[in-house]
Amino acid sequence: MQVALTSLEPKLLSCHELNQFKKDKLNYAAVSSLFTSKKKRKAVHLLLVFVSTKNQTHQQKRTTMAHILTGIVSLGQHILQLSRDPQDYRPLCCPHCKSAKLWQHGFYLHKAERLPSSKRSNDSIQILRYLCPSCKRSCSTLPECLPPRRWYLWSIQQAVLLALLKGHSLNDVSQQHLPCRQTCRRWWRQLQSRFALHTDCLRSRFAVLGRAQSFGDFWRACLEKMPLSQAMCLMHQSGLSIP
Repeated sequence: MQVALTSLEPKLLSCHELNQFKKDKLNYAAVSSLFTSKKKRKAVHLLLVFVSTKNQTHQQKRTTMAHILTGIVSLGQHILQLSRDPQDYRPLCCPHCKSAKLWQHGFYLHKAERLPSSKRSNDSIQILRYLCPSCKRSCSTLPECLPPRRWYLWSIQQAVLLALLKGHSLNDVSQQHLPCRQTCRRWWRQLQSRFALHTDCLRSRFAVLGRAQSFGDFWRACLEKMPLSQAMCLMHQSGLSIP
C-alpha cells in the first residue's frame, strides 16, 4: 500500500474529490471514476481495500460481545474473586467461533476508578484474557461493575443518570460527580438514542416497567427495581451491545 501511494503526485485529491471519496469510500466504481490514470485508479483501489478492511475489523471488535461475570458489583469483590476462584471468569465458549475450549491468556490492567489521588484505591485492576485455539482470537471477562468500552463504573453512571432525572443541570452534575459535562451529556444522549431497544428488552422481562412510557419514568422505575449494572447485564445477555 505504501509503495502504491508514494507513486502519486502531491495533493492528488481536491476538496471536492476528497469529500466524494469520504462519502463513497466503499464504492470503488464511484470513486475511481474521478481519475483517468490507470496507476492512480489502482492506488485508490488499494486504499479502498485498506479502508474497508479497517472498517470491518472495527465493526467486528464493536459487535463481538465481551463476557460479563454477573454478581460482581464492586472492585473489591472483583479482586477478592480473582484471588479465590479465577476460573469463574472463564467463558463457556469463544464469543467469536463458539468453540468450547479456551486457554488463559494473561491479563491486562484496567483503570477503573478515576478519582483524585488522595481518594484513589485499586486504581489498576486485572482483567483476565483468554485465547481460543480454534480461531486464534482472544477475549476477556469483565465483572458486572465495569462497563465495556468506558472508564467509569456503572455506579458512577447511575448517580449521574439519577441526578439528571431529578432535573439537575449538567453543570451541577459535573460538579457533584467526577465526569465532566461533555461526558455526562454523551451518556444522556446515548441512553436516549437507544431508549426503544432498552425498553423492549427490559419490559419483556419485567412487565411492571410497561407502565412507564416516557424516558424519565422508565429509568426511574427501572433503577428502583435494580441497579444500572444489572439492567445493562440483562440487555447484554439478550444480545444488545452495551453501553
